[in-house]
Amino acid sequence: MCQTCGIPTIPGKRSQRGVVPPQNEAQVDHIIRKREGGSGTPNNGQVLCRKCNLDKH
Repeated sequence: MCQTCGIPTIPGKRSQRGVVPPQNEAQVDHIIRKREGGSGTPNNGQVLCRKCNLDKH
């Protein structure tokens, strides 16, 4: 489930050339970006749908 919009997510699949992944594909995101001093540990991670992850960056 996306922690931003709350829609159910589906597991990610291997990327293929020419195939656009669905908007509800689960992606792991850093809450605080590593380049801004965030850690790479699980407590700085969240699950977002692809759409919310793209909108965030």
